[in-house]
Amino acid sequence: MASWIIEVVGWSGTALVLLAFLLLQTRRLGPSSWAYLWMNFFGALLIGLNSYFNGALPSVALNSAWMVIAVYGMVKSVRSGKTRQPAPPESNS
Repeated sequence: MASWIIEVVGWSGTALVLLAFLLLQTRRLGPSSWAYLWMNFFGALLIGLNSYFNGALPSVALNSAWMVIAVYGMVKSVRSGKTRQPAPPESNS
């Protein structure tokens, strides 16, 4: 596979994971929201693919675990039967 494609895949995954974290910190997504979980899952998948093709096995392991944690969150959400919403705004009282 062309090395530039592998780099685009890795950077795309990095952007997804960072965007998910930014949206969590700005309370636009909650930690159990489907968007947050999917962004983390696909971001980790893309970073893991890049790492695999570049021979960075510790990063492959880390991103595999990240994907498993995201799937755990999805399964937990489905089992609870609740649709997750963004975190409520903090109260200043």
